[in-house]
Parts: sequence; C-alpha cells; structure tokens
Amino acid sequence: MAKVACFVGASTTEGMGDPEGLGWAGRLRRIEAQAGRPFLAYNLGVRGHSTGMIAGRWRRECAARLPDTADGLLVMSFGNNDAAALPDGTLRTPLDETLRNAEAVIAEAAAWRPTLWIGPTAVDEARMPVHSRLLGVDLSYDNRRLAEMSAAFAGIAGRLGVPYLDFHARLATDADWMAAVGRSDGLHPDGSGYDAAARHVAAWPSWQAALQA
Repeated sequence: MAKVACFVGASTTEGMGDPEGLGWAGRLRRIEAQAGRPFLAYNLGVRGHSTGMIAGRWRRECAARLPDTADGLLVMSFGNNDAAALPDGTLRTPLDETLRNAEAVIAEAAAWRPTLWIGPTAVDEARMPVHSRLLGVDLSYDNRRLAEMSAAFAGIAGRLGVPYLDFHARLATDADWMAAVGRSDGLHPDGSGYDAAARHVAAWPSWQAALQA
C-alpha cells in the first residue's frame, strides 16, 4: 500500500507562483516517483492562512483523506504568514501566540499520525511588501523574524519528539531558491525555486525514513 501524505500549510505549501501548479510538495512527489518511491499526496495549502487558521481546519481536512486503513503521514509547514508585518508595523500574529498555536497543532498531529514539521521559508526582503488579497493590505516579511520563529519551532519539535526541518536556514543559503523569489514577489518562487525546496525535503533523512516506514 502506498503512503498517503497530507501537506498542510499556506501559499508556499500550495505552490503559489509555480507555473506548473505543483509547489514543492508536488515536485517532491515527482522526485520520489522517479526514484521508485511513489506516494499519494494531498496538498492542503491555503493562501494567507496563519497558524490559528490552520489549527481550525487541518484535522478535519486530513481525516477526510486519511481513513483508519490508510498508511498516512502528516507534513506540516507554516509560519510565514504569522510573521508578516502589517502596514502599521504590527505582526499578523504575535510570536508567543504563533508558538502556542504551532505547539497545539503539532502535538495533536503527532498523537494521531506520524508527523513531520517543516519550517517557514526564506524571503527576498528587497521585494517587499507583498500584497495580500485575503487581507487587502500590503505585508512585509523579514528573514530575521522568520529565523527566530524557525529556531523556536525547532525547540518545540525537540520537546515533542517530532522531526523538524529548518527550511529557512537551508533556503536562505540556496542560490536557486533566493534567485527564484527575487524574480517573483519576494515570497513565492517560480518552478525552479520549488524544485530547490523539494530537493531539500527529498534529501532529509527524516522524510525518507517516514516515507519508507
């Protein structure tokens, strides 16, 4: 029976900006299929969603796709939208609230199904701000805030015993990713950027262990 993976997150999980509509999750599926490790992928990324919004929907959406008979895997990836600054400089979600939301989501997920956690992505600050159609305002993303969030996420993951991939650290030093977001809006890359992200996940030992378990 093939593994069934639910990828839960926001627009960078969905694959916004990818002309093929695959995002890194779809490109990861393609990498693994070509390597003889096929799996079924459900992309549950929703544009603009914060950790609080994801907390309110993920279990229902994943449960509809992962019946008890499924060999299921949860891949959670979120955080960028929480760290976005509104025009007045305040954050969409204060960091302490983001961390509470994230811990609640990951703890519940890990108690239900095998779970992997992938952190927020890196941005090109020179391209800020990004207009949010959901909120109708311009948002600014900052790598310092995202790195701080990712470090805090890693600490939570360690306490919960959930594998964590510091996506931000990897993508901030990945020339393909940074060039791709630079060609776009600074947050969402084109296909080459999502290819780069997918390669990082495919090379992550925790992903391979979960996929082949």
